[in-house]
Amino acid sequence: MSVSDDEGYGSSQAPLVPRDGVELQRIYRKIDWVVLPLMFMCYFLEFLDKILIGYANVMGLEKDLRLGPGQFQVLGANVFLWGVLVCCMAAARDFAGIAVLRTLLGVLEAVVAPALIMVTTQWYTKRQAVPRMGLWYSGIGVGQIVGGLISWAAQHARNTSFQSWRIMFAVAGVVNVVTGVAVFFLLPKSLESAKFLSDKEKAIVQQSLLMDQAGNGKKVFRWSGIREALVDTQVLLFFVFTLAIVTPSGFITTFSAVVIRSFDFGPMEAALLNMPSGAMTIIGTTVSTVAILYNFPRWLGIVLLLIPSMLGAGLMSFAKSKGAALTGVYLINLDIAPLVLIYSMVGANVQGYTKKVFVTGAVSFANACGCIIGPQTFRPQDAPQYIPAKITVFCVTGLGIVVVVLLRILYGVRNRCNAAARRAAMDAIARGEAEATKVLNEEETDLKNKKFIYAPALVAVTGANGFIAQHCIAALLEKGYRVVGTVRSEARIDGVKQAHGSHPKLSVVTVSDITSPRQYLDVLGPLSPAAVLHLAAPFHYNATDFEKELMVPAVRGSTAILEACAAIKSVKRV
Repeated sequence: MSVSDDEGYGSSQAPLVPRDGVELQRIYRKIDWVVLPLMFMCYFLEFLDKILIGYANVMGLEKDLRLGPGQFQVLGANVFLWGVLVCCMAAARDFAGIAVLRTLLGVLEAVVAPALIMVTTQWYTKRQAVPRMGLWYSGIGVGQIVGGLISWAAQHARNTSFQSWRIMFAVAGVVNVVTGVAVFFLLPKSLESAKFLSDKEKAIVQQSLLMDQAGNGKKVFRWSGIREALVDTQVLLFFVFTLAIVTPSGFITTFSAVVIRSFDFGPMEAALLNMPSGAMTIIGTTVSTVAILYNFPRWLGIVLLLIPSMLGAGLMSFAKSKGAALTGVYLINLDIAPLVLIYSMVGANVQGYTKKVFVTGAVSFANACGCIIGPQTFRPQDAPQYIPAKITVFCVTGLGIVVVVLLRILYGVRNRCNAAARRAAMDAIARGEAEATKVLNEEETDLKNKKFIYAPALVAVTGANGFIAQHCIAALLEKGYRVVGTVRSEARIDGVKQAHGSHPKLSVVTVSDITSPRQYLDVLGPLSPAAVLHLAAPFHYNATDFEKELMVPAVRGSTAILEACAAIKSVKRV
């Protein structure tokens, strides 16, 4: 299939998407080296300011600015970052000045996370986007580590006219300004403006993204999508879950260093001892997002992250020894990682453009509410132990586990209810009363589409141009699965697509030598299928030597696909 003029590059003679996956991997490595570092720095600096306000508190900010009881809580609610305002933090002289600066920072930086999500989806397919989101999201953990180092280094300054916490904000502000300039000039505004890619490479990436579309309806605002989202149980559960897991972030960002100091550590020691918290965040985020590539259930990944986080909240609240309480502070940082998984669940389980945009906004709103509520639980009268706040962290983390399990139950019930509709559709196809597939409507939401399957997996089907394979592919598409079919020549690709109405969840790739494990691995490996249906056989009607022309190649082809699948960790069934 060629790239047409209205798709953005050249004429009908533009190059095709490569069928072996190797070329696509090479191109995305180029994109990764340009786009990912800039996105990482943006989120790293966005979080660095949040954590620095906590370090500044143990370094004397409250005393120097003569903050009264409870005022520091208000500052914790305005936990955002950006530009020159961070440098201005060093010049603040009282509560009013620092409160205004923090509020302006919040206004400027409210767009950071949504913007990074948009940039990620602009460059990467849904499957590629999850680990990339995990990478820039791990900037939270790096911010905790670097923030501790900056705080520790700044506390060595003995100039009483310019307190150490002021130096800390000045340094962070300068780094942020430099990064802002770099992002402005180096981050391409769109795929078309990427100077580091050739026209051929741009066309390859664009077609890869087009094949990954979940639908091709017009992206217009529709009230029906909003109304459905407001009565959809899963949206309510998304909101409650996000609120539950983000509320403890008030502790993680603003008060973790304060709590560590309450264990009878000095300001310098508190800064250094809070750094392992960042390592826990990085580990949790990286492991959970990479696990999704191998089709590990998102809900189970969230539960496995929240259980040790809940244990940490218990240790922090009730442990008698200093070491156990400190371990609790570290474990609770695993609570940060599930948020990126929730965003990926929204992408996988919400259908319809308007509804998906609204639900994403609702999750972001819940995130903001949690950031406001969290610091308010740390009341001045509860210092220095803050036991009520610690118990709150313990309870809301447990609530998060309950809610995500309810989400899984809800999806199971809905999938079973939709199974009858899918069976009826397949019967109609068998009787010739309906088409095998149809192009998905972008505004057909997940509740209206009775054939929608929540969290669909990718299935690879070999020999996709065969008679039996076409029936199998039609059945898989009807059940809501994403399918990638393999054929032995590019000439057969368009025929397979046309047989299924150019279904948006179907892609077709070439494996020219069906007896080569390496070719199967190069093609299917980057796609991470959950299952492989092997139907390929060198069948033809003119064979003169059964063993040589039919049996031996078929056995070798089956051996090749099995060897390739053994090397692809995402494959659960062949």
